[in-house]
Amino acid sequence: LITGFGIRDSIANIAADQFDNIMTYDFAVVFEEPKNDRQQAAFKEETGDILASSVFVGSDIITAYTKDGQKSVNVIATGDENISSFINMRMKGQTLDYPPDGSVAISDKLARIADVSVGESIRVKVDDTRQFLLPVSAIFENYVFHYMLMTPATYETTFDKPCAYEAALAYSALADQHEVAATLLDEHGAANVSVTSDFQERVEGMMQSLNLVIFVIIVCAGALAVVVLFNLSNINITERIREIATIKVLGFYAPEVGAYVFRENLVLTLLGALAGIPMGIWLHSFVMSQLSFDMVSFHVVIKPLSYVFSVVLTFLFAFGVDIIMRPKLERINMVESLKAVE
Repeated sequence: LITGFGIRDSIANIAADQFDNIMTYDFAVVFEEPKNDRQQAAFKEETGDILASSVFVGSDIITAYTKDGQKSVNVIATGDENISSFINMRMKGQTLDYPPDGSVAISDKLARIADVSVGESIRVKVDDTRQFLLPVSAIFENYVFHYMLMTPATYETTFDKPCAYEAALAYSALADQHEVAATLLDEHGAANVSVTSDFQERVEGMMQSLNLVIFVIIVCAGALAVVVLFNLSNINITERIREIATIKVLGFYAPEVGAYVFRENLVLTLLGALAGIPMGIWLHSFVMSQLSFDMVSFHVVIKPLSYVFSVVLTFLFAFGVDIIMRPKLERINMVESLKAVE
């Protein structure tokens, strides 16, 4: 149960964490031609009524060498200090600085599969003839795709060409983001506009497909608990019919007889819950390590409420078996049981 609820906790908020807390911009705009400083200023002035703010970036794709083979990495390069308002670089709640010239910041899953940490270098391939070791100055949390952030000077050194500002990240000034996207395409020379909310919905849809896995795990865990407790109770009653009949003859009421028999199940359930919590944490960690997508990183977490749900459900199953088995106690023939030869 803890594993099932933990998987749900780990995947449920990936899209929200990625697009509400890390990549917080509303649009990624790609232009037909790169824009110089004057053109950038003109664009910001012309779109002031539909865009609340924007920052121009250079973008490219680079190949990184990792333990899992070569991986494509999205490169973002800019010298605009406002980039921190659009891409929130953080790790374990701490805000990170944008990398200085000569170093890069990479997403955490890329760092993990490339086996690099802050202060080390990641090996990348620009083309078939050029490879570089790029120093890593920061590693930031990221859940969708691999990213590498750098300054224009680092970009020029790495790719052997000037950083061309052919893309922009922007916030919408209007409620209808698709209307803004259409305006950018029709009137402001945009070749392509990606609306972040649309991509967020696609990621959420992909994560929803894992809900069936979670449902199966939880149902199977519940079924296992019911079957085990039912068999334990059935064996317990069958093996102790003469003892139960004796206490019924002595005048024990039905609730007292039930408590006499089922008290053991509750104790076993409590011990099982105490043992199951650490084992569930370990199993959840193992399952999440196997549940791997190339471009998606999961935040391995189990919320406190999931522990509560797991323990409460386990005891509900125990009480359910108690209720199911009580009629069997009532059907015990006291006279016949006392006459039976052990």
